[in-house]
Amino acid sequence: MKNSNGELLLQSYLECIEKHGNPSRMVTDGGSDILRSARLLSEHQEREGENITRHTYDISHRIARIIQAALEHSERWQSFETMVKNARQYCKDKARHLSPPNLSHGPDRWMNLCGILKWYSDLVGRVENRGDRKVSPRFGHTERVLEMGRATYRKCGKLFKALGSICGREHATEEAYDEALRKKCPNMPKGMKDYLDEKKDLNKTYLGEVMTGWQEHREIHEEVDGMLKFTNEIQKLLKNEGLSKRTMVACRQTHREANLKGMGKSVGKKVMDALGTMVEDLKENERIVATSDVLESLNGTWKMLIGGSPTPALAGNALLMPAIMGKLDTIEVKHALETVSVADVEAWKTRTFGVTYFQERRAKCIEIAS
Repeated sequence: MKNSNGELLLQSYLECIEKHGNPSRMVTDGGSDILRSARLLSEHQEREGENITRHTYDISHRIARIIQAALEHSERWQSFETMVKNARQYCKDKARHLSPPNLSHGPDRWMNLCGILKWYSDLVGRVENRGDRKVSPRFGHTERVLEMGRATYRKCGKLFKALGSICGREHATEEAYDEALRKKCPNMPKGMKDYLDEKKDLNKTYLGEVMTGWQEHREIHEEVDGMLKFTNEIQKLLKNEGLSKRTMVACRQTHREANLKGMGKSVGKKVMDALGTMVEDLKENERIVATSDVLESLNGTWKMLIGGSPTPALAGNALLMPAIMGKLDTIEVKHALETVSVADVEAWKTRTFGVTYFQERRAKCIEIAS
């Protein structure tokens, strides 16, 4: 759709219902246009005497908003987040060897806080030589050391020009560093040599930068980490079991065992209140889908597969989605290739999607260019 509002979405719903039947429930991210369209749909169904499609606010998005409300205006969290941002930038620019694998942010950072905490936790573990990936020794001197030395030994201008040629370069061993220093600066004053010897372990400089502020932020890290472990357990439970009065009992047990601290306590209470409201009108044996995680995971896999496609939009490659939901064997793939042609896929695409907004825009661009 080129744009969406409640009325336009209602028309799309009615077209889908005409093709596929009346859905019992919709799970959404709670956007204002979708909430309005859900209300309009239920009003339409009520007028027509049809079964009303009930709306469920996706629990993953609901939890993200609860967390956002708790952290967005917290000075403690903002300070911690700034520290992590600076550490990541420092590792990217000056110390890639310190950094764990890069974190790929999703479109909504409130749904990706676990990744932020895990990245920094892994970094701290490497710095403190915990775990499998430890920091290996690196020798040399940084630009900062060079600037500090220049301020102290102003008379040695030519020396610093020579030092600049090895500034920031890293050496695997201390001997390799000393050899490079002797070649570039054979007549270095003893005072300057002693000064550089004290600063020659690059890791010490790097570690000091990335660990700045860590001790004072340990408490907020533990609070948010515990809170996210609890909310992830809740989402995992609802994704696997659905929401019912029985799974609500399991959620309450998870909440009791979470041992939440600080702001995690208020977030935990709000999450349980939200679940309690959702489960109120359910019958004893009724079970509903309360999260779109399964669909979003499938959609994410599909987008990754078509990332290199010249037209990574909703088109014939949408047929990959049902294909990756099950196991494919050689016989089934062979049968598909022998019985389905490109023309069949194109006909299916046109029949199912019609001309999308982006296809229409691309066609206009080509027309203007020609």
